[in-house]
Amino acid sequence: MSRTSSVPGKPYQGPGDILIIVQPRQDPTDARSFRLYLTERGRTFECPVARCWAQTEEKAFAGLGAGERETFRKSLIRVRSNLDPGFRAE
Repeated sequence: MSRTSSVPGKPYQGPGDILIIVQPRQDPTDARSFRLYLTERGRTFECPVARCWAQTEEKAFAGLGAGERETFRKSLIRVRSNLDPGFRAE
């Protein structure tokens, strides 16, 4: 998260500010874990963030075909799995 607040005119104060856009809830299948859900305010950022993500992805993968993209994705999953044996790709 950048050093700007999600509240206009208010400087970023720290991790507590994130609670304006996400709400943690205990994972129903694992009491040790929490899941983050968008709040109503957080949903207002969903489309702009998705557009930004798509533009960045398009720029990053320019010139790569679908097969090359898939190979790259699988390679990253393999690297992550090597570093964290408990990792599972979704």
